[in-house]
Amino acid sequence: MNFLAKTINSTIGSLTGSSIPYDLGERVVNGVCSDSPEPNSVWNVYEATSRKEPRVRVTVFEFDLKNPRASKYVLFARNAFMKLKSLSLLPGILNIVDFIENESFLYIISERVKPLGSVLKMGSSDYMSQYELLLFGIYQVTEALKYLNKEGSSIHGSLSKNSIFVNEAGEWKLGGFELVVNIQDLDTEILSRAFDLPTYLSTIHPPELNEQRLNYISSASPAQILKLDAYLLGVFIYGIFNPEVRSLDPAKLNKPSKLPRSLASHVKKLLHISPSIRYSVEAFLNAGMQSCFNLPLIGVSKHISELRLKSTVEKLEIFNSLDELEQLPDGFFEYKILPELITTFQSLSTNQDSQQSALLLLILKRVDQLDKEAFQHQIKPLVLRAFELPDRAIRITLLSSLPTIIDHFAPYEIQDKIFPNLVQGFNDTNSSIREATLKSVLSIADKISARQLNNDVLKYMAKLQNDSTPEIRTNTIICLSKIATYMTPSSRAAVLATAYSKALKDPFVPSRVSSLLAFENSIEYFTPEVCCSKVLSAIAPALLDKSSKVRTEAQRVFDLYFSKINEAANHLPLDSEETVNLESENSENILSRLNPLSLSSMKLKNTQSLLSGLGSNTHSGSTVSLTMKQENFSSESLNADRSLRNLSNANVEDSWNEVGNDWDSTSDYQSKSLLPHLEASQKPQESEQLKATRQIIKGIPQAPKRSLKLQPKSKLKLDLLDDDVDGWENEW
Repeated sequence: MNFLAKTINSTIGSLTGSSIPYDLGERVVNGVCSDSPEPNSVWNVYEATSRKEPRVRVTVFEFDLKNPRASKYVLFARNAFMKLKSLSLLPGILNIVDFIENESFLYIISERVKPLGSVLKMGSSDYMSQYELLLFGIYQVTEALKYLNKEGSSIHGSLSKNSIFVNEAGEWKLGGFELVVNIQDLDTEILSRAFDLPTYLSTIHPPELNEQRLNYISSASPAQILKLDAYLLGVFIYGIFNPEVRSLDPAKLNKPSKLPRSLASHVKKLLHISPSIRYSVEAFLNAGMQSCFNLPLIGVSKHISELRLKSTVEKLEIFNSLDELEQLPDGFFEYKILPELITTFQSLSTNQDSQQSALLLLILKRVDQLDKEAFQHQIKPLVLRAFELPDRAIRITLLSSLPTIIDHFAPYEIQDKIFPNLVQGFNDTNSSIREATLKSVLSIADKISARQLNNDVLKYMAKLQNDSTPEIRTNTIICLSKIATYMTPSSRAAVLATAYSKALKDPFVPSRVSSLLAFENSIEYFTPEVCCSKVLSAIAPALLDKSSKVRTEAQRVFDLYFSKINEAANHLPLDSEETVNLESENSENILSRLNPLSLSSMKLKNTQSLLSGLGSNTHSGSTVSLTMKQENFSSESLNADRSLRNLSNANVEDSWNEVGNDWDSTSDYQSKSLLPHLEASQKPQESEQLKATRQIIKGIPQAPKRSLKLQPKSKLKLDLLDDDVDGWENEW
């Protein structure tokens, strides 16, 4: 044991101010060894980090033993050093991480803390207005002082703002142990030099101590000595609620102030001039628990400190009571509650009785109170693991919280770890999961890859447009219009037009209204040509919708698109005069070439003259035919007409039946029966009108040689707006 002690002492003795295993940062308190003209502590206090674990943040209290200006304070520094070693485990006392001593320096390494005075200044009037938070801090100081007095059998002796520190959890911790002595073994040397402390003269002390000084301490009973701390506690509380009073006057302490009504009467008893009537710290704490300290925040804090002794059900009851709290101290959730929540969540193997999902909800509800580093190391691994759990309650909790946490994840984490698990919700049989998954797309649309959005997400959304739940169909269109800006431009217009057009045929009125609003919001993605060919034809039927709301929206959106088309048309160039004249001449030429075929130049004659040669006619009653009204035919034409009369008279009804079965026999002017016969009977000399007629006949397009047979029932299929009832076809 002696060898071990010598080894430890030699190791500590070799350390210097620059060789301790902590990197010192900003100085937050100026001590007597600093250059400050008004030091408010024996110690120089620094923010620091551990060299072994850079994420571990601490506060270093440093005292220079060899500094000439610190010579008269060495006794106080060593007393604080030794008392904290033995008393720091008491509740509410500054949590000490390490003690280091060498020939030149004393170091006390504590948890990361800030002086109370700086915290109150940072909070300004907002912090002061939240008197419940102040009561919570006063309760913590009172409890720590009670443990020091009773369980530690010690008196603090120098309680003030300068001896109170606030840790990262927002808890007020008791420090400043320079005058701490045991009431059973009073160190009169330290108490006799109390006036040398930097802040002693700026603090109001009990009247009996001011009058009798050390004589009172040596003659008073232990209970009376402890009431010295009670008086200092009353002064401290008065100063907290009256920060504008820089120098407190003992005569004003009993006058009305800004103290809360529930607290004022108890503080008055703490400040009583008679030690026999004055409250002790313990009596004040007990009385306060029935009045001013009876707060939900204080109750939750007490339960959390005992959390490890509770069952899972009891823990959940305590955690759920957090919802009753309007406000928590800065850092209280992150450093005090969150670690317990995560530990409890990870200890559960299943989501029995929805315990895991309830814990996860409590964690994610307050992520806005966490800094970036805390989220990265504590929340992110938990969320990624939770996405892998096949539980619907947990999935709903994650999806509903996704908008508030998604920005903390890197794109590769979303694409590789979150997205593959998230899209499984599109196929879930529970409609709530499908709808929540659909809404979550809005949060990740700009963070997933183009392939995931344009292939995977749009495929699932096309399927959801046929969902049996009308609300999901409606939300699909709303979601699609909001993520349109992230879609591939080359296919965006086609996908949107097809999806919106399909939604306009939905029997659910809100879905049709949403489609029209989506058309309105997406007008920038449609070119004027697409507006003409697809959009207007899709919106037009909605103008006669059964719902008046749909009709009103359809008219408004229709006019909006029509205005866009008109605006685009106004920018098109006008035809030149030469082009207009040329098109007019072409039109006149076409009309003049059609004149010989005018019905006015035709008259009815015996059908035998037209149909002779088409076959024998068994019905002699058919005597009507169509012939040209030309009076001065040549002899060749007359010969051709006589030849036609010699043809047998064909049955008219049988001939139209043949027309129905063979479009070639009627549409081909160069038929095998009529024209060859005419050509054979013609002579080289033809009339001018016959020549013109033949020329026009040659210009008429030939009918197809393959016969087109009319079927009893048409099999033609109409393609309306390229609408695919089973999906959006290949519009990806």
